[in-house]
Amino acid sequence: MPDMTLSVHVSRAELALSNLELNDPANGYDVISVGPGSTSWRRETVKSPWVHGETLINAVKDVGIAPLSIRVMGSSAAQKETRLGALLAAFSQFNYVQTVTINGVGYAWACQPADWSVGDDGEFEKFFEMTHRSQVKLSIPRYPVPSDGVL
Repeated sequence: MPDMTLSVHVSRAELALSNLELNDPANGYDVISVGPGSTSWRRETVKSPWVHGETLINAVKDVGIAPLSIRVMGSSAAQKETRLGALLAAFSQFNYVQTVTINGVGYAWACQPADWSVGDDGEFEKFFEMTHRSQVKLSIPRYPVPSDGVL
């Protein structure tokens, strides 16, 4: 079975770095899981007391939530915290672009500040901390259509 190639970037124009590669274990970041999240629709309908159900008159895609889980690693607690700070700062920007490339196929979404938790739902994990690691789970509000318009 062939290996999957994965690359995840977040733009950091407001933070003076052009972008941050998030699937780069040599530099302390390892993507555990990533996805576009689900698609939901914002619907407008009309009802009548003389007609069964309701009639759809308009529907547009709503903002989705893209999940991302990353392991942050360092050779010391200080290095891990520095890398963790850079990651959280990147996803705390008011707007940014997240790019995901899987086996050469890329997707890019305009995103809003992410909700996140470090550790196991906000709790530090003893053995991760002892080995200078943290797991971060992000819920990223993203524009419903990728920049390339594919999904």
